[in-house]
Amino acid sequence: MNIPSTYEVCDWLIDASLLRHSDAERGRRLLDEGEEGDLVGILQRLGVLPAGVIADAYAALMDVPRLDVAALPMSADEDAPPSLRFMHHHGLVPISTSQ
Repeated sequence: MNIPSTYEVCDWLIDASLLRHSDAERGRRLLDEGEEGDLVGILQRLGVLPAGVIADAYAALMDVPRLDVAALPMSADEDAPPSLRFMHHHGLVPISTSQ
């Protein structure tokens, strides 16, 4: 499975009219000026991209369904997925594949 680059994600979001080209250019400019992180992370910190839109983009580009965290059972099981706060902090996008 190939994980798309942040530039591919931004291009997909622009094509889907979920991100303005000017906002993407602003993020690229900040990245070139030495801002830490990646392009999608910068745009998220600027408030341009909500986490759900980013997750939808990755799911669409990877052709996998997006995991709905609200649909997961609440459990203290060791095999339980990490919390939404943990995934958001570390830039993780919940995905699922099936055969």
